[in-house]
Order: sequence, then C-alpha cells, then structure tokens
Amino acid sequence: MEGKHSFRKFQLLILFVTGIRAVDIPNCNFFDTVNISGSVPFSNGSYSHEGVFIPARLTGSYNYQIDHRGSRWTVPEHIRGCVCQLKTCVRLCCHHTQFWEAGECIDKDPEDESPWDYSVNVTLMEDGSVQIMDFVKDMVNQHDTPLSCVSYRLDARKNPDDPSYSWTLYENGALLRHYDSKWLSKMEYCMQPTASETGQVYLMAYNCASKEPLTMVYVRSGSALFLAITSAVYLWLPKFHTLHGRCCLLYFGCLATTYVLNVISIFGVFDQATPMCRINGFAGYFMAMSTFLWLSVISFDIWRTFGLHRCPSSPSEAQLRFWYYNLTVWTTATLLTLVIFLVTTLIPKDMDDNVLVPQVGEPDCWIYILDYSALIYFYLPLGVLVAVNGIFFFLTTRKIYEEHRSIRSILTRHEAHRSSRNQASYRMYLRLFIIMGCNWILEFVAYVCQINQVAPALVDLNEVINCAEGFIIFVVTICNRETILETFNCLRRKERDRSITDSSSRQDSTRVRNN
Repeated sequence: MEGKHSFRKFQLLILFVTGIRAVDIPNCNFFDTVNISGSVPFSNGSYSHEGVFIPARLTGSYNYQIDHRGSRWTVPEHIRGCVCQLKTCVRLCCHHTQFWEAGECIDKDPEDESPWDYSVNVTLMEDGSVQIMDFVKDMVNQHDTPLSCVSYRLDARKNPDDPSYSWTLYENGALLRHYDSKWLSKMEYCMQPTASETGQVYLMAYNCASKEPLTMVYVRSGSALFLAITSAVYLWLPKFHTLHGRCCLLYFGCLATTYVLNVISIFGVFDQATPMCRINGFAGYFMAMSTFLWLSVISFDIWRTFGLHRCPSSPSEAQLRFWYYNLTVWTTATLLTLVIFLVTTLIPKDMDDNVLVPQVGEPDCWIYILDYSALIYFYLPLGVLVAVNGIFFFLTTRKIYEEHRSIRSILTRHEAHRSSRNQASYRMYLRLFIIMGCNWILEFVAYVCQINQVAPALVDLNEVINCAEGFIIFVVTICNRETILETFNCLRRKERDRSITDSSSRQDSTRVRNN
C-alpha cells in the first residue's frame, strides 16, 4: 500500500520538479472525468475507482476546473480519470448523501430514516429505449465539479404535466430540457436527491438559469433611452401639453422604467431570491401592468373625445379627468401586484398546486413567464385590456369615418382646417394604439407557442418587437412632418426671442451710458 501511494506522489513530484505543465487526457472532455486522487494506483499507472478499472492512458494531471460558462480557474494539481468513457456517469451537485439548497451542499439529518429513491430513467443512445438505473450502484457519481451558477429546479416528478419542468437524461450524460428542446451538457446542469412533502427522496435536475442574449438587453436599454428622448420632446413642445399628451408621457415613463428594471434583472444586479431581488420583480410587474393600463386610458380618452364627439374640456375639467385616470391606473396596478404578493407569501412554494404560485425572484429577479401561473397573473389581465382596447378602437374609428363622410361637403375652410388637425392628431394616436395593441396580441400568441414548443420564429419575432418598442414609439410619435416642423418652429422662436432680449439689453446699456 505504501509503495502505491509513493508512486502517485512520485508522478506529481516529477511534474513539479521538471516544470512540466499539467497534461489533459487526450480526446476526453473535462466533464467526462472524475477526481481519482483518493483512489489507489497500480504499479502500471492504472487506477480502480468505484469498481471501474481505469487504464493509465485515460488518466492525467489537472490543475484547473471549468465552470458552467466554460471558464477555467486554477486549483491544486490532482489526478483525474476519464471514467465516463468506460461507464455511464451522472453529474451530481454534491455527494449523493447530501441535499443541494441555495447553492450549498447540506448534510441530511442523521435521524432522518426516510427512504431514498436512487432510481433514474436513462435513455440509451443505441436504440432510444429507457432503462431504470440506480445512480449509486449502476453509475459513476461526479460531484467534484460544482455548479457555480444561479440554478433552478427541473422538478418533473412534482409537475408531471408541465413541460417547463420536464427533462430526459441520456446515457452519455446529456440532458434534454423539454420546454425549449435544448440539449444541456454536464457543464450546464447537475442532479441531486431532493425530499418530497411525504419525505420520499428522489433525483431531480438543477439547471443553470438561462440568460437572454445580451443583444436584446442592449436593444432594451436603447429603447429606454429613446423613450426618455420622446418624453423630453413631449415636455418641451406646447402641442403635447394636453390631457392626451400627459397620459402618453406617463405611458412612456412606465414602459421605460419596466425596461430598466428588466435589464437590472437580466444583468443579475441582485442575488436570486433575496429581498432586493423580489422587490425588483414586484416593481417590474407593477410597472408592466401600469404600462398596459395607461395605454388603455389613452384609448378610452381618445374614444371619449372623438368617438362621443365631446367638446374640448376646460382646463379644470381636464385636470380632474387626469386625476381620475391616475387614480384608476395606480390603484388597479397596486391591486394586481398585491394579489401576486399575497399568493407568493401565503401559499407555500412546495405545494403540489404550484401553478397558482407566481415565481417572483426565481430563477431571476422578475416574474417567471414560462409556466402556467403567468397565464393567470400576466396574460389574463393583458387579454382583458387587449379586448377593451379593441372595442375602443372600433367604436372610435367607425364614428370618425361616419362623421367624415357626412359633413365633409359642408365644412367651412376654418372647420376643415380644425377637422384636419383633429384627424392628424387622431391618426398619430391610432397608429400608436394599433402598434402596441398588435404587440400585446403577439405577446400572448408567442407565450402559447413557447409553452407548446411550436413556432420558435414567432417567439423570436415577438422578442425583437418587444425589446424595440421604444424605437417604434419614437418613430411613430416624433418622426413625422408635423412634429418635426413644430420642433424647428420652437427653436426659431426661442432664437428670435433670445435675439430680441439681447438687443433690448444692449439698448438699455447704451441708454445708461448716455445718461
């Protein structure tokens, strides 16, 4: 025994003294290896690990580990064996006698005598058949490569009918995640026993929280910037200092804030499941609902003005209506947010009826919209607002079309000019309504497609449009002939007023000197 340990020490000593760098095992992926430094080597350099004979050619000296992003970090030099080429492996988050909670390995309670189910369905590569294997007896456990990422559960046993949690483990160690049909290598997931409500312990997969491509994050950030520019123009130009303009301004502000909070979530500014993370998620939901509600208020006000043919409101009446609109929007958004807060707080997350619980703060600092709870808390209010807006669009458009046909021939020049300005104003708002309304409908359709794993191109299209709303709104509301001319006219007036002021100041100075 002493001679065998001396042989292993001699191997590492030769590498250190000669300055030779640690040598990887040829044609062997790092995640097909296990640390065999604790195993006893034979005189010919081969090893025996968990009953598997590993020839010397499948062993090597390593001084690094690899995380879920493929990045390496330095560790003390050790011997690894490519055992997964010889026997089916399963990557565990921790030792098989531990639990994996909040990114840490937790020892089981010594007094816990509940049964542990070590069985797992493994799909064979040769013929696709499924074989039940004991992952302790029939497979090699890999638990020395920690999953250094924010992870979330793929609990297929608790949620058998929800594709968001389903997965298939293959003989070569690959994991197929069902909801997006993505193949995960052992670098991207790990498995660990978990306890059910009844105390039964079974194997469950933990998956690195999928992050959105940074391209769309930058597009969202650009959208927020263009919404800020649009808001600045609305604040500056007198033509937008109306009830409609103020409602639009709040709509732009809510949408921009939603983008900013979503970007904060994607970049992982706050740690998962922390109070600040959950606050960011609830605030994002509140602002998203407020955004939808403000566009509905604008739609209602346009219908009230044009569809009912009401006379322009006096300043006091307009101010009163604006306060009513604010009360409606903020109260409704608060109530909706309060509902998901109470459900999240009062209903335990480990209940079997988990579809009722909105996952705020898991797997990121946002409300999770890839399961069926999103249908209740996100898409149901959205569907109601889309239907209401559709009714307002139809009623307003029909009223204006009928009036335009009936009185066009008898309008005076002044009335025609006023009507033309009203029609131009309405057309701008109508374009905004149609674009945003179609985007809402596309959002719902994309959700259905994503849940049922169909039409991925439509899902991607919705993602692009959703991220680019700020650019679209800027083009629709600012980049038109009337607004551009109004901007130039304001600049000329300010320049003329500045010149008159400077001229008056010079004349006053001349009078003072003469006196």
